[in-house]
Amino acid sequence: MSTYSQKNNGLLIGLIIIACFLSLFNSTAMNAGLPMFIKIFKASVTEVQWIMIGYTVMMGVVSPLASWFVHRFSLRRYFVCSMLAFSVLSLLSGIGTNIYLLIVVRALQGLAGASMVPVSMIAIYRYIPRHKQPLFITIQNMSLSLGPAIGPVIAGLLLVYVSWRWLFWLNVPLALLAMVLGMKALPKEDGLDGEDLDFLSMVSILIGSLLVLLAFSLASDRGLLSPMILSMIIGGVILCAFFIRRQGKLRVPVLSFKTLRYREFALSLIVNGLLSMALCLAPFVLAIYLQTVRGYSAFAYGLLLLVPAIFSIGGAPISQRLYSHLSSKVLIALGLVCLTVGNFLCGLAAVDTSIVFFIGVVCLRYLGIGIMGMPVTDHGMRALPSELQDDGSTLINWVKLMASSFSLSVFTMVYTMVSSDVAGAGSEVLAMVKGVDEVFVSSAVMLAAGLVVTAFLKNVNPREKLSK
Repeated sequence: MSTYSQKNNGLLIGLIIIACFLSLFNSTAMNAGLPMFIKIFKASVTEVQWIMIGYTVMMGVVSPLASWFVHRFSLRRYFVCSMLAFSVLSLLSGIGTNIYLLIVVRALQGLAGASMVPVSMIAIYRYIPRHKQPLFITIQNMSLSLGPAIGPVIAGLLLVYVSWRWLFWLNVPLALLAMVLGMKALPKEDGLDGEDLDFLSMVSILIGSLLVLLAFSLASDRGLLSPMILSMIIGGVILCAFFIRRQGKLRVPVLSFKTLRYREFALSLIVNGLLSMALCLAPFVLAIYLQTVRGYSAFAYGLLLLVPAIFSIGGAPISQRLYSHLSSKVLIALGLVCLTVGNFLCGLAAVDTSIVFFIGVVCLRYLGIGIMGMPVTDHGMRALPSELQDDGSTLINWVKLMASSFSLSVFTMVYTMVSSDVAGAGSEVLAMVKGVDEVFVSSAVMLAAGLVVTAFLKNVNPREKLSK
């Protein structure tokens, strides 16, 4: 047994940056390799998409169990073992010569990668003094922005100048470094040996999450209203509901939902889900508009998105500095306004819209993401007692993954329906633009609902929220 030393804060910051970057880099950068994977493996688009789908789905399936793994094996042991497995599986992914084997290995990689974001958040709220927590959450949010920000650029460089295998092999040294940082920064603690995993809870949440996430992933091809997809969603929701209900009856729950009894946490969780829904649509529709409609290459597309990414990363420290002077409610509302207005203006784009104006509007959108990311998380976590913060961190991550999967499915359907209707009456390019516009406008309406939820948050005195 050992205790956390504040001298290790620098090591913990390094761990947070690498883990959070790797989590979203592996969710977004692979998109750049799709055309090459199709040629190399002589596979269909649907088959190649499972390289990404398998990874993200398995992350969502295991994420509700993160809190239990931490309690059972200790934070340090769970993270270190996960990073070791992640590095080995990344190495195997780059060696693979068969598309189906690669899909399986990537799915296993998602299981290992499910620890990265919740562990970093749990460490922050478990070991860092209250007055420093907003700074560390800001660093976490900036690191999460790095993956989507520079992922396409890194992927483009690797694909053009090195090899597609390095899309996977790049993970190996970074994951091993994160493992070493975890061994040095996180204290040695004993797991709870007597805390056995409730079998019914495990089965219900694993199968339930898998059905829901798979249904949303397949809905873009088969349609959300197809009997198979509806059956999967209904079955998955029933199993997830059974899991939630069962946790209230267990002496030691796998994931405590007592967190939802705290009003501020529950409201911030809703806003966090809406933020994730807005986040996931950007790579999808921006790639269509900038690459297919406007004709930019994948590498140029990545470079263009670096500019908005700077606003997203830069908005986080601005928010952190204002956090000691303004209520978190004000910062959340300000970020939502920027994000809502940015989405609405993106929804007015035409085939010949000035690229400078369009990127400027996307910058406004990303600025909103940077401003509200930390306050919306810290506002909710601050409302929880210390004994529920591990569960709160796990629940936030699970909801964000589920919300992202759901919204990607819905927005893909919106795009497909609108573009198909317009294509039947005119230009295919115009149809794509109309589809992109409709997705952005629909998202703006959804975010406006988040502003309504934000209005019910409490105004907290800045000094009070930073007190130890």
